[in-house]
Amino acid sequence: MGADEYAALMRELADAGARAQRRRDEVRRWYDQQVRAAADALEEAQREARDATAAAATAEARVVNVDAEAAELWSLLGRRLGPGARRLGEPPDPAPPADSDTDPLQLLDGVRELLDDARQARQLTGRTYPLLALFGLLGAAIAAALAHGLRVAARETGGDLAVGLPVVALIVALLGSFAGLVPAKRLADRRGAALDAGSVAVVVAVGLATAGALLVLLSAS
Repeated sequence: MGADEYAALMRELADAGARAQRRRDEVRRWYDQQVRAAADALEEAQREARDATAAAATAEARVVNVDAEAAELWSLLGRRLGPGARRLGEPPDPAPPADSDTDPLQLLDGVRELLDDARQARQLTGRTYPLLALFGLLGAAIAAALAHGLRVAARETGGDLAVGLPVVALIVALLGSFAGLVPAKRLADRRGAALDAGSVAVVVAVGLATAGALLVLLSAS
């Protein structure tokens, strides 16, 4: 083999080695890119997993809050209804809102406002009328007794008091007809109801009738 042939072979060998090195460098760069891409994808997946876990925990906490608020409102509704609440049973299963963006707690706040309005509009039932009548009777009886005492004092005292005290006694007797409204109002507040015109009429009517009857009886005695 001549010198020229040897030199040509060495050049070809060097070129082949250079091409092989370039291919190895390309493979190494490709491998490094794949490793970095895989690492980035893994980091992104881990971040998404952490975000999903946090979102799930937040959603679970909201579900617990919504369930607790719904149970409280259901219990409040039972208290508003009184004895008829036994027909309510357990709270109903939740239904998805028509608008997925609606906050369930806002809906429950609206329910609470409705229940508060219902409480304000609630009235005493006819079952309480005997108790209201008793309030009117007792208030009028006490007032009639005071009025009778004033009339007796007027007769025994004489003078100007003999003229003024009977008038005061009449005023006391008339005001006593409304004295039963005080315990009636407390009863309505305790039951979360309003003292409506019908309840007031029962107390006042019984009070006036009782005061009139007692004044007649006491005056005759």
